[in-house]
Amino acid sequence: MSHYRKELQRIVREYRIAGGPWPASAKEIADWAIRTHRWKLPSSAAINVCAEDIARAMREEYMTDSRGRRVRVKHPASVRRSGEQTTLWDDIRTASPTGGARNSGWTRSSPTPRTRSPGCRRRWTSRRKRTSSRRG
Repeated sequence: MSHYRKELQRIVREYRIAGGPWPASAKEIADWAIRTHRWKLPSSAAINVCAEDIARAMREEYMTDSRGRRVRVKHPASVRRSGEQTTLWDDIRTASPTGGARNSGWTRSSPTPRTRSPGCRRRWTSRRKRTSSRRG
């Protein structure tokens, strides 16, 4: 068993000794542990939680382009930095044509912001054009 889990079990024992209501939910024990300074969020965990929240917020930011389409503003691109894979976010309004998410292999006409092979994108685009030409 890890040292961290043993520490958490110690906190539960201390909660019971301190006279906290029992049976108790994990949230009640966690609230007590934080208020009494027995547990602190590790900085790496705080960074991960914050980064997830920021990424979620960037995925939800949209604008209307010059053709009246709803377009996502921020886009992720997977890249390698120092031998490790990471995700960089870029703004479609300020990204250079040769870098960032705009160079990740997808266009506004792509169904998803994932990297796709050029053939796949052409097939989807041509199918889309055929569908729109039938309407008009």
